[in-house]
Amino acid sequence: MGPYAYPIQIKKEKQSINFQETKTFETLTIKELSPFVGEFPFDIEQDRYDFYEVTVYKSRLETIDERDIRVQGEENYMVEYNKRKKK
Repeated sequence: MGPYAYPIQIKKEKQSINFQETKTFETLTIKELSPFVGEFPFDIEQDRYDFYEVTVYKSRLETIDERDIRVQGEENYMVEYNKRKKK
């Protein structure tokens, strides 16, 4: 499919952003993990040097600035889509 092949729906409310953070620990204690993990789901992997790599799967709402940038980009896309559709 070429660029601008289909219309998109512009959602003006804040959207959820999913991301992950990874940190290496020498030891695993609740005191060390709790501030990093919080209430989010996480995975723990042990490497060959007995270090622990903890990956946390987090989610947050986009900021107002992030939302404005996203919406502006989507609006620009639809302007271009409509121009190409009329040709």
